[in-house]
Amino acid sequence: MIKFKKQIITIGIIFSLCLSAIASSKEIQRSCLWRVTSGTNSVFLLGSIHVLKDNSTALNPSIEKAFNDSRVLVFELDPKDMSDAKAQQMLLAKGLLPEGQSLDKVISKETYNLAKSRASQLGLDIATFNRFKPWLFVMRLAMAKMQRLGFSNQKGIDTYFYSKAAQSGKMVIGLETFAQQMDMLDIMSTMNQDDLVRQAIKDLDVMEEELGSIIEAWTNGDIKALEQVIFKSFKDFPLIYKALIINRNIAWAAKITKLLEKDDNHMVIVGAAHLAGKDGVVELLKKKGFDVEQL
Repeated sequence: MIKFKKQIITIGIIFSLCLSAIASSKEIQRSCLWRVTSGTNSVFLLGSIHVLKDNSTALNPSIEKAFNDSRVLVFELDPKDMSDAKAQQMLLAKGLLPEGQSLDKVISKETYNLAKSRASQLGLDIATFNRFKPWLFVMRLAMAKMQRLGFSNQKGIDTYFYSKAAQSGKMVIGLETFAQQMDMLDIMSTMNQDDLVRQAIKDLDVMEEELGSIIEAWTNGDIKALEQVIFKSFKDFPLIYKALIINRNIAWAAKITKLLEKDDNHMVIVGAAHLAGKDGVVELLKKKGFDVEQL
């Protein structure tokens, strides 16, 4: 993601949360993979793309090697937590408006009609989402658009490696709970809800171009290009950036520090946004004195 035309907040959110893999036809020199070494083990940090297309081929060999060299895989969430029926109940508990409120009452009539039109273009009936809080509604719109473009989280890096871990019998753990993720997303309820919905609708128009740029930068291990797009998407949303990126990175760096005290190698797979930039996990671990190398 190199050229940036608009503030893509829904893109930033999706690539900061929780397949086949991808590769370009040219030789890949680097990847979005780092190795952190301690006196007892190594922890591999892989920046993930959570949604991908079918036309995927092969991962950078260094990523596959990191998987083979690791006994434990660490995801943002334990995927079993996400598939649990309780997670669906929790999503609705956090994402639904209180009784007596509805989407058409918490945003202006003009914005609601615009949202209704865009939802219809994506084959969605806005009435289905009338109890949704605006943040959950716009994320549903974004996912519908991604699906229309051929992207799916079932083809993302996380799903790919979770399946491989299950097949090979590797241990799988999570960095946080689903409840914690829902609490962080719900911070968007404190924003101007009209602005949130209107911005998300604008994002739909440039989503294909921006996703293509993100994937190209990720494939080539171009962390600077990833920074340019993903972090600009948070420029006008500092509270969301702090909640979804900074606070989580600090908590994760502390947990990864403990993993570096263990004997077994670990592979940590999180959204690429969490490894990039001055607030990223990579920089936080460097500040703690660890040797961190991009592979």
